[in-house]
Order: sequence, then structure tokens, then C-alpha cells
Amino acid sequence: MSSRPHLNGNAAPRPPTHSGSGALFPDRLWARMDSTGGCHEQENDEAIGILAAELRLTQRQAEVLHWVAQGKTNEETATILGCGYQTIKTHLKDIYLRLGVNNRAGAIGAAYDMLYRQLRRKSSPERGMPEKSPAQ
Repeated sequence: MSSRPHLNGNAAPRPPTHSGSGALFPDRLWARMDSTGGCHEQENDEAIGILAAELRLTQRQAEVLHWVAQGKTNEETATILGCGYQTIKTHLKDIYLRLGVNNRAGAIGAAYDMLYRQLRRKSSPERGMPEKSPAQ
């Protein structure tokens, strides 16, 4: 197995790639991620920081939720973060408890609700943004 640097700068093992539909990460995706500096690492770090602060998650829980919201499986998330599959499952259980949800869809929904509320706060009239005029 080859390895590539990931978010924390350590080398994470690449999962095996297959020619069929069973590949976790096709070679072309690895090439794309490598060419973009780890798949837009700065944007990922910013999103993870917002998730941690606004949802009162640990840094690691926010990282897990970020990758789950990106559509990654538990196995893919474990590979990206350089930890075990069971560790991801434990983090997800803790995230569900903290957010008061029952599954990954609920956790993603909670993250999007938080983002929506944050965007509304930023565009409020108190911040100098004009209100929408009522439909006529």
C-alpha cells in the first residue's frame, strides 16, 4: 500500500484500489486530491473549526462530522483521519448523543441547520445588510 499526507500531516495508508466498482478511492481521485493540496485543506480546516465551535464538538468529532457530511463512509473517514473504523463509529455515537440525533443523516441535518442559522445572523439588518422586501 502506498501512502499520502492527510489533514494532520502524517502519512495515511491508501486503501487498495480495484478496477471494479469496489474501489474506495480510484487512482484518479487520489491524483486529484494530491494535486489540490489534500483536497482544499484550508477550507476543510475552516469548516471543521466552525463545526467544533458552533456545535460544541471536540476537534476530532468535528473532523468526523465534516467528512461524513462530505459523503465519506466510515472506512473512508478512518483512512483520511488515520485511525480505525471502530474509532469512527465511537466518534459518531458521541456526535449523535451530543447533537440529540439518531443517525448520520440527523447529524448532517444538524450541521446544515447550524450553518443556515449562522448565515442568517451574518445577513441580519443589524449587520448593515438590507432586509428582503416583502413579495408584492
